[in-house]
Amino acid sequence: LHDLAQIQKLDAEVLFLQGVAQGGLPRRQTTEKEARQAAPFFHQCLAEDSRHLPASLSLTESLLLVGEDQLAAGGALRALEVLEQTGLNPSHLDSPRFPPVQDRFRMEWEKAAWQNAGNLQAEIQAKEKLLRYRLCAILAEVTGELVWFHEAALAWPDLPESRASLGCALARQNQMVLALEHLQEAVAADPFDRQAAVSLYQAYLESEQTHQAREHVHQQRLLARRCPTWIGKEEWLEQAP
Repeated sequence: LHDLAQIQKLDAEVLFLQGVAQGGLPRRQTTEKEARQAAPFFHQCLAEDSRHLPASLSLTESLLLVGEDQLAAGGALRALEVLEQTGLNPSHLDSPRFPPVQDRFRMEWEKAAWQNAGNLQAEIQAKEKLLRYRLCAILAEVTGELVWFHEAALAWPDLPESRASLGCALARQNQMVLALEHLQEAVAADPFDRQAAVSLYQAYLESEQTHQAREHVHQQRLLARRCPTWIGKEEWLEQAP
């Protein structure tokens, strides 16, 4: 209670930065304990400024890390509402990432800044796209609902991961024609995506496209021989005809 009282006295932006600081050092996985320590700071930041979208995403990420999936889904939905209603506040463009890992989101967030240097509106639009994608991807992960996989892919259609996730979701719904389209695009864009590669093979088999399945396996085996440090031994590649 004493710690909470101290937190409540802080300014919204200070609260946000304090929460990010709880995530530990970059380049390693944030622990569940660190995420639990960070969440109250983000929660109180939002009590002070409900439109602080980086804090909304950070709270959602912290809830995911501690296994509070339903709370994370609720937070993601609220953040999407704010994003659609008010957009990203320009004063939050330089907000750091939580958890503080060097993931694709963080790299693209930083890229959006230098790629649009001097063009404030373009930077805002680029970072709103990233926020929309990540929030939809979290909802897809937590709910498993196909609509959120679609929304994530629409938010960032040229991201191989979003196409791969949508393709896998469609395959689980036995919508193989659509699944193949997205999985083929994902593997073409990133042949090292192992989940996309094996899912494409399975989709070919399910749709009885044996020639395409064999060609896909052949290409993946060539890739594995050329890049053994990136692709280890995989049962499906070894057992495929």
